[in-house]
Amino acid sequence: MIIAKMRADDGLYRDLEDILDLKGNVLYNREDGLIFESDEATYNKKSAIAKTNKDYVIYRGKDRVVGTSLIYDNRLNRVKSKNVVAKYQIQEK
Repeated sequence: MIIAKMRADDGLYRDLEDILDLKGNVLYNREDGLIFESDEATYNKKSAIAKTNKDYVIYRGKDRVVGTSLIYDNRLNRVKSKNVVAKYQIQEK
């Protein structure tokens, strides 16, 4: 299990759907070092999926990915995005 923290200027929790809507300076920070920033995001607690249709940046260490929309599946550790530009380091053997 990985612990994640979320922060934003404004938030709305929709109890029946178990969904958190975040707006303004959204920061999603996982204990494994993954950091996600955007102006808006929605987090579905049941599916463990974070989404945004706004520009975003993901950091992990020195790796950096930017794009214009994001679907991040925490359970599968999988990202789906549009207009992606990535900068990352590759370990050579």
